[in-house]
Amino acid sequence: MGKPRMTHTEAIELARAAMEQAVRQAAGRPLELVHIDVDFAGPLGDEARITTDVQKAGRIMAFAGAEISFGGVRIVRASAVFKINGSDTEN
Repeated sequence: MGKPRMTHTEAIELARAAMEQAVRQAAGRPLELVHIDVDFAGPLGDEARITTDVQKAGRIMAFAGAEISFGGVRIVRASAVFKINGSDTEN
């Protein structure tokens, strides 16, 4: 019996965590997830490759994307918006 396939919940959590880590490195401050959108284009596999992209990390908000591939085929696309905590505009 082969490895178990990744679940949709695991894929969403993997994408969220990867995007959060990438934005935290770019912003250098704590974050809060505001919105996440995840699209699935096919069945999930067992060995994932994830790539992330921080589109913008401003003073207040940050925007990121992630893609998860299985066997070289992009199956999951995610995007997220994060609030950057500790900004000058907080009370």
